[in-house]
Amino acid sequence: MSGAEQSAPPAWFSQALSLAPERLTIRRDGHDVMAYRWGDQAGRPLILLHGFGANAHWWDHIGPLLLADGLQVVAVDLAGHGESDYSGEYSLTRWAADVAEVGRQLSAQKPLLIGHSAGGRIAWKVAELYGQDLLAVVSVDGPVPPPAPQPETSYPRPRFRLGHRIYPSRAEILQRFQLRPHQPALPYVLRHIAEHSIRPVTDGWTWAHDARIYHRPRTDEIVAGPLDCPLFLLLAEHGRTTAAAASFIRAEIPRVFVSTIPAAAHHVMLDQPLALVSVLRLIADLTTSVLPSPPSRGTTPEALSTTLG
Repeated sequence: MSGAEQSAPPAWFSQALSLAPERLTIRRDGHDVMAYRWGDQAGRPLILLHGFGANAHWWDHIGPLLLADGLQVVAVDLAGHGESDYSGEYSLTRWAADVAEVGRQLSAQKPLLIGHSAGGRIAWKVAELYGQDLLAVVSVDGPVPPPAPQPETSYPRPRFRLGHRIYPSRAEILQRFQLRPHQPALPYVLRHIAEHSIRPVTDGWTWAHDARIYHRPRTDEIVAGPLDCPLFLLLAEHGRTTAAAASFIRAEIPRVFVSTIPAAAHHVMLDQPLALVSVLRLIADLTTSVLPSPPSRGTTPEALSTTLG
């Protein structure tokens, strides 16, 4: 087999990327939030949130595989990322308000939120503020709050600039693309997200997210308290969310469900995408099918609480 054949993406990946999503612009508080939808606009929203420094295209090969009858799958560019507007200031509360508005504009049905890494933190914040308007929240190797045990990192924490460096060519900036934390990744997936993580500027190329997201004030972090919707914690076996932290949260918060994806590192969609899809399909089916009738916004989560224990 030639090197080109070895590096060719598998059929499932190419087929997923061939399903181009519908581009949506959600207006809130004077700024635009970009979203990308697969499926029927009349379906219940399944909303995908990326981590800091990433963008909605990290879900391009995942979103189409989550489609099912009665669902619309929507990946969001958080403010300051991808094609969404930059903001004068960033906070979990503002990101959460954006996500809640996306859900409101998509459907009267309660959405299922799925957030990876810091996207899981934002999804958790949405649950804190708007939990009765959510079906459930899934955090994919996202942080859990103190006093749960916090992970020990074996890599140096990066010092982020206030502005991004500009590279003279597209080829050079793509060579500079790297994951934080570093981990193995499927090369065809890594190549795809790298190509969607850059943008042209007057003097060359730079990264597609606002560097100021890393310098936001830490005044509204998530808290370990009861939520008005179920919480699913998906751990990566070699990720950042520890089993001890998940056990603590499970003891402190009712209706928390925990599962671990074997052999996965932190960026699960980059090294174990099909395993991630399998678990997310199960959660989507569980949360949407156990209810006697689809709940609408403003109703209590009692039916789901009773069914899921």
